[in-house]
Amino acid sequence: IKGAAFYNCSALESIILRSNTMVTIEDNTFGGDTSTTFSIYVPSSLVNEYKADSKWSAFSERIFAIEGSEFEIIE
Repeated sequence: IKGAAFYNCSALESIILRSNTMVTIEDNTFGGDTSTTFSIYVPSSLVNEYKADSKWSAFSERIFAIEGSEFEIIE
């Protein structure tokens, strides 16, 4: 996710990343007046990888599995 993609997104509530590979972010992807309470949903197999990543780890307490959440796609 490119730099400043979520800069000043004060109403941001959630980010849903459905990719089966970890999505990378830049140092300044978030900033300014970006919400500090948004949640990040990723595939359960990647939760620990996101939480351990040098950039995503800043948001580790907000990273959750998509499975079992309101964003899960049930076919």
